[in-house]
Amino acid sequence: MLSRADIKAIHRARERLWELENRLELAENRPYDTGRLAEACRAADDALQQVLIIGKVRSLGVSAADLEPIASP
Repeated sequence: MLSRADIKAIHRARERLWELENRLELAENRPYDTGRLAEACRAADDALQQVLIIGKVRSLGVSAADLEPIASP
């Protein structure tokens, strides 16, 4: 389960990623907004968001087994 400090740290990290990505978008004469660093920022933000979602779901009583992907036949 995530503590308040964990959630706060995740939100701060996401804000830092947004700031970095915004700076990349504002760079003149270079396509940084479509480069690997911008892509990494978006992937990291998505991963942190998933941590928050899983933490919330777990706090609602969902077990690890419930979160396992369903095997397709």
